[in-house]
Amino acid sequence: MLLAAGTGAIEAFRPDTIDPEYSHRLSLFHQQTTASERPSVMVMGSSRIGLSFVPEELPPIYDSGGRSVVAFNASHVGAGPVTNLVLLRRLLRDGVRPTHVILEVMPSFLSHESYFLLASCCSASDVSLAATYMNRADIAWEYVHTGAVLFPHRARAACAPPEPAENFGPLGGRTDLLKTATPEFRARATFVQTHVHELKDFQIADEGDRALRDTIALCRTHDIGIVLLMTPEGTPFRALYGPGREELFAGYVNRVGLETGVTVIDARRWLRDDEFYDSHHALQTGASTFTARLGHDVITPLVGRDEAFATADHPGSSPRSLRR
Repeated sequence: MLLAAGTGAIEAFRPDTIDPEYSHRLSLFHQQTTASERPSVMVMGSSRIGLSFVPEELPPIYDSGGRSVVAFNASHVGAGPVTNLVLLRRLLRDGVRPTHVILEVMPSFLSHESYFLLASCCSASDVSLAATYMNRADIAWEYVHTGAVLFPHRARAACAPPEPAENFGPLGGRTDLLKTATPEFRARATFVQTHVHELKDFQIADEGDRALRDTIALCRTHDIGIVLLMTPEGTPFRALYGPGREELFAGYVNRVGLETGVTVIDARRWLRDDEFYDSHHALQTGASTFTARLGHDVITPLVGRDEAFATADHPGSSPRSLRR
């Protein structure tokens, strides 16, 4: 009881200590947009997109009205469908309303989202929202458990400003990307995957499906355009899927796109195997390749309402689906 009360007090007076990654990116985003109210494209998802998208490398992008557009990396470590919905609601509550959201659909988190990772960055109100999708007792237990583990850190941080997050650029991109990986390191990193079980027996979890569809609905309620993105995977990572499971994943995402009228981008083959350090997190060279293509093929036509954006390469797309 005392732990819960103490954690609640810290949440109320120093919310930045609950989720420093979110708080730092929120501050960066406000610095880019508050004064000028620039239109923005916010990329959301897990560490995959967090390490693949470096918006600081993009050339200037303008919308159809000639306004300068902010492309921003708002990813979060461990973010699956429920976490992304929690974070989007949090952003809206904090006064952030992007023009468009590019939302990663991560296969293993769609099959099973980590309760621990979600609870470790949640406030009490976030847990309440997550409990409408996940097992209430399990998410509550993880919240209390991670609170007990992280409470000393949170208590210390409440008394002094957090350390500056030097690993983030002004647009949310990571500045600490690995530049190289030996074949031995890449093999070890690929072998030690936490996603093996979820991919071997991949299935669509009801909680993930509901959270993804509710995120699409939330964007439309607030007149935020949304695009679904399947992020790059190397050959060794794709070998982790059980028979027919990779096709099940892609088929599901494309079906959601068709049913909701949302554009789907299949970027799973955008990078070579040597552009990853573990077959699904990008090296610096891979991040540059991915960023350039996402900017040119997706973000620029998205904000410019380019009719050519709706092609056979983008299942589920239609020109009018870019802002609905």
